[in-house]
Amino acid sequence: MDPSSPVSVTADGVGSVALEELPCACFIVSHDGLVRRVNARAGQLLGTDPAALVGREVLDLYADTPEGRPWAQQLWARFLAGRPIDGEVVAFRAAGGRVVWGQLWMQPVVDAAGRTVESRSLVFDVTAQQRAEVSRRRSERRFRAAFVDAPVGGALLDE
Repeated sequence: MDPSSPVSVTADGVGSVALEELPCACFIVSHDGLVRRVNARAGQLLGTDPAALVGREVLDLYADTPEGRPWAQQLWARFLAGRPIDGEVVAFRAAGGRVVWGQLWMQPVVDAAGRTVESRSLVFDVTAQQRAEVSRRRSERRFRAAFVDAPVGGALLDE
């Protein structure tokens, strides 16, 4: 093929290429909450074959934690109302029951009548940051407890 000749690609082909080139997980979800399409990074995030995600209920992808599914249900209601989700951190259930954290960006797609028909979501893996934050909070609690529960007096002094 001559490299200077134009390449004919269908609109769906362009979308597929763009979807796979994204540096994050991408989910396209129908109005009724079923995953219609994902990219390879979505499978990597959740530790599964991307094809196994298609057809699943999107709410089943969220972890059953206080920060997971109930929060996801609130976000889904916001989405159905036509409001985008901008950078919310949610817990997802990955293969083997482990929890991964994602920063979610969800854009509703509306039809001519203004009804939300699908969502296009980007999820950036923030698991390492979330774990670091949890570790920092635990360390801070231990440090404070050492002063509160110490059998002798102590003080922190400035130089």
